[in-house]
Amino acid sequence: MSSRKDLRTIKVVLVGQPNVGKSSLFNVLSGKTTRVSNWAGTTVEIKTGRLKYRDYIIELVDIPGTYSLTPSSLEERVAREYIIKERADVYVVLVDTLTIERSLLLAIELLELRGNVIIALTKYDIAHKYGIHINIEGISKRLGVPVIAISAYTGEGIEDLLNTIVRVYKNRNVSELIINYGEIEEYVRKFQPCGEKVRNVLKSDVNVRWITLKLIEGDEEFLRILEEVDYECYNNIIRFREEFKKRNGKYPEDIILEFRRKIVEKVLEGNIVRAKVSESVFLSKVDRLFMRPIVGPILSILLLSLIICSALIINMGFPANVIFYIVGLRKLAELVESYSISGILSEAFNYLAIYVSSLTHSVLISNLLRGIIESLGAVISLAPLVFIMSVILAIFEDSGLGARMAVALHSIMSKFGLSGRSIYPIMIGFGCNVPAVLASRTAIEYYERKQVALSVPLIPCQARFLVLLYILTAIAHLNPLALLVSVFSIISIGVALCLVTSLFLRKMFKVGDSPELLLEIPPIHSPKLRVVWWISWSTTKHFLEKAGTVIFLSCLIIWLLLHYGPTGYVANIAGSYAAYVGAALGRLFEYLYNIPHIYSWKLGLATIAGMIAKENIIAVLDLIGLKGLTTSQIIAFTVFTMLYMPCVSTLAVLCREVGTRYALLITLYMFVLALTISYISYMIIRCI
Repeated sequence: MSSRKDLRTIKVVLVGQPNVGKSSLFNVLSGKTTRVSNWAGTTVEIKTGRLKYRDYIIELVDIPGTYSLTPSSLEERVAREYIIKERADVYVVLVDTLTIERSLLLAIELLELRGNVIIALTKYDIAHKYGIHINIEGISKRLGVPVIAISAYTGEGIEDLLNTIVRVYKNRNVSELIINYGEIEEYVRKFQPCGEKVRNVLKSDVNVRWITLKLIEGDEEFLRILEEVDYECYNNIIRFREEFKKRNGKYPEDIILEFRRKIVEKVLEGNIVRAKVSESVFLSKVDRLFMRPIVGPILSILLLSLIICSALIINMGFPANVIFYIVGLRKLAELVESYSISGILSEAFNYLAIYVSSLTHSVLISNLLRGIIESLGAVISLAPLVFIMSVILAIFEDSGLGARMAVALHSIMSKFGLSGRSIYPIMIGFGCNVPAVLASRTAIEYYERKQVALSVPLIPCQARFLVLLYILTAIAHLNPLALLVSVFSIISIGVALCLVTSLFLRKMFKVGDSPELLLEIPPIHSPKLRVVWWISWSTTKHFLEKAGTVIFLSCLIIWLLLHYGPTGYVANIAGSYAAYVGAALGRLFEYLYNIPHIYSWKLGLATIAGMIAKENIIAVLDLIGLKGLTTSQIIAFTVFTMLYMPCVSTLAVLCREVGTRYALLITLYMFVLALTISYISYMIIRCI
């Protein structure tokens, strides 16, 4: 742990137009550490504050609000002088989401002056109320700098802003924005020596191009400095400005401002949607239903369940396949699975793997190609599910229903250290834990996001349900009623463990009570397709870019362990490296459940295979068979498989979302939990 003396200091200047929310952000970040001083020779106040974040001390400076970097008042002059003369590590320029076209102009100016800039969109929570939707990723891509949506009122985006400040500080390689001003460019080059002379007087490190542009714009302070140091330069610029006015009917600054406005238009084009929001009598009644103490939570759960189940059936066949299995319609269940998006993709990659591996006569290359394609299929097959779940969340959020559901469920979820928003990832987790972990981003605060991401892997996903049904029907031969009770029990255990774990994590993080639900509830309205696409594609792309590689490599490694052994490629997985590891793991089952070694290594092998996807447990048990076990041993192993660890896909996403350390800790926690609960189950059933 670093001592205070070892902490590095990051100097951050907050820049923004008046009434943009700059002081509110400063107060939230700095707390009680604020100091106020006057800028030299003036009565204009500049506030400074400090906060410790990770291994850094962030020194905040709140300068006076300014509409432009061409000052027209004392406050604006002080703001610009500070930016020019007092070098900072990071500049955070605040842009009002409600007046984004106007307030983004200041950001453009600052980007021309400094490269280490972050744009913070303020009042983002209120914008939705007025039907304003912004594609943050699109704006960031076009400007080439980080853009973060924040709300000083709700705390939304504050953690992301601090993380981005640290990242920008570490990189320090962002160049200034260069705008081509058409015919003015010729004069920027011509008068650059004049700008150099002004910069020498200022003793500043700002780029000469920016100072030259200000001279051409007729900046009074810079022209006064130039007049004193080089009258000829000064006279040439004054003459140029007058000739330009006669020739174009406008001064250069008017043309430059038009160019900047066009840049703003180009940046926002296709990245901002303004929806008309109005409430009808019917929608008002719907609104009141969600706000009722009992009806609201029930309606929210039912609506979420219906829509998420529909999406899961299309993508994975779940939960329709599970219902069909329970009532004995196995063929129909298999049909639903096969013709789901996931089933079709799985078959396609299977055929592709067989075809590609047949193109070579080398057994080693053939098998390796097959492993690569199957591992790639594991990544690609998850993408539609992530996208569909992101679409659902985007629709809920954009339509205004999401905020109402969060309010309706908040009182229940707060008992477990969560806000009402956490219901989304929990519900999604029953289909697949991967999009559930990604959905933790809907959490209100940083710690709640960690709570949700780390606890939702305990929710039994559809793959675990299939393992449960397979083992209990094929091996234990339970009747439909017993299966239904078993499924319900597993659901109850998973939800209970998820909520208790979340509460435990809240206490461990020492962040007090459950997060307050501070929401600006927008009117209910039709979701905009463009907004839904922005959110959905952004999440899916993030999954493929950040977690896809890790999932692919993890699946490939486990595939190799399952298909290779000391003798090379093995047709029977009993001779694979995974079988050796499984045998070591099987010792635990021998000790806990009193299972003979002839069976325990098979259970260990199935456990290893289930690390890629829990369905693989079924495939392994189909190959190696499993007879001779007692009912108590079978149920104990079944309980273990429901809880023992997240699949590698979920683990990869966890590493990206909360960090490798936390991902490994929750995996260890789940493994110990699985052994403990399965052992208790074994002892109870033995005694019955």
